[in-house]
Amino acid sequence: MSLDNPQPGHGSVPEYLVPGVPWLTQSTIPSGQAIEFELPYVTSAVHVTCLSGSAGTLMFGVTRAGVLASNRLPIAPGTSADLRIRTKTLVFGAPSGNADFAVCAGLTLITASFFPKYDHSKTAGV
Repeated sequence: MSLDNPQPGHGSVPEYLVPGVPWLTQSTIPSGQAIEFELPYVTSAVHVTCLSGSAGTLMFGVTRAGVLASNRLPIAPGTSADLRIRTKTLVFGAPSGNADFAVCAGLTLITASFFPKYDHSKTAGV
């Protein structure tokens, strides 16, 4: 990093105002499992769709421990969630029944290493 070309940090407002660079995936999570994605850049927005049948509710969170416990967002089969969040980790879980999902995250140009890792045990999240 150079003073002539500084890198944006996690508080860089312009990075969250412009449309994000798309990051997409689709997957299936076996019942009782969780999958974690460590992204190369910080998100500005995340769109998650639960593609499962009636038995496969999807759990979304930002830490594996949170998704496997109670710090998570349930997404019912056939529904989706649009979230304007800053995170470098996306975690998905399937508490009962396989969960099929698709996700599109808008990435900023903020390198993930410049962003703190969330701790599920703290109320504030970081």
